[in-house]
Parts: sequence; C-alpha cells; structure tokens
Amino acid sequence: MGIFLRLDDWVIEKTEKFCRWFQKWTGKTNYFLAQVMAVFLFGFFTSYAVEFFLENHVAHATFYGFLGAVYLLNVFWIIPEREQNAFKRLSEKVANPIKNGIIYKIIRLFTLIAVLFYCLIETVLIFRFGNIFDVRFLVFALSLLGFFYFIACDPLPPCSGKLREKIGALFAKSVTITEK
Repeated sequence: MGIFLRLDDWVIEKTEKFCRWFQKWTGKTNYFLAQVMAVFLFGFFTSYAVEFFLENHVAHATFYGFLGAVYLLNVFWIIPEREQNAFKRLSEKVANPIKNGIIYKIIRLFTLIAVLFYCLIETVLIFRFGNIFDVRFLVFALSLLGFFYFIACDPLPPCSGKLREKIGALFAKSVTITEK
C-alpha cells in the first residue's frame, strides 16, 4: 500500500503544481477546474440518460439522469461552498481533509488504478482492432480522476491572474477624443 500512497502523493503534488500555475496565470482556482470536470461528468451521464431514454430503458435513464443531476449540483452549490471553506481553512492554517483523509486517498487510488487499467486496455484494443470503442467512457474516467484530484488541492490566495492583467492592459490604453 505504501507505493500506492506515494503514487497518490506524487499525483497530488503535480496536480497542485499545475493548479497553482493555472491560478497565477488565469486567476481561477483548482475549484474552477473541478467545476469543469463536473460539467464533463454531467455531460457524460446526461448523454447516457438520453440514449437509454430513447431506447425505452426508463430505469437506466432515470439512474443516469440522477447521477448527472448530482454533478450539476456539484457545479452550482457544493464546489463553490468548498472553495469558500478552503480560503477560510487556509487563513486558519488547517490541513486539507480531502487531501489527507485516508478514505479520500483510497477513493482516489482506486479511481487512478481503474483509469490506468482502462487506458491500458483501450490502448491494446486500439492497436489490435484499430478503433476506440467508447470515447465517452474515457472522457468519464479522466474527468472523474481530474475531479477528485482538483478537489484535493489547496488553492493560492485569490489573485487576478497574469492573463487578465495583460488583457486589461491591452484594452486600458488611453484613447484621446478631440472635439470639433
């Protein structure tokens, strides 16, 4: 189990490094990236719900529709609340429970192993048969993995971001208007 915990810590370290670079550049935190992943997950579950509904599998369509609604709830309610709690937690210098909690580590590890296994199988099938069987599941797997790891990162304090400053400076050049 030690090697898997080190793998999880390594992936979190790299993800957090990326999230901090992204926040310095755009001003958007890791929670914004988690929201993007949640939107992808919502799209995945909604696509399956529509597919099953059109095939008259109402129970499956309801199940996938419910899971899509859960991720939509994450986008608009749970993730913004977690972001506010993270800034409060960072100001009080309290450890991140999602990053350090053992149950969260186990969930991330099982997801990471499943995604790596799926990618390995999919790669073998691509080379063997020459096509990808279901791209939606690959998007689902990578989005779920990204969602779990983006939520586990600690954000930097709020900043405007270099990109916003550069775009603002581009449009903020003074314009002189002369009256006739």
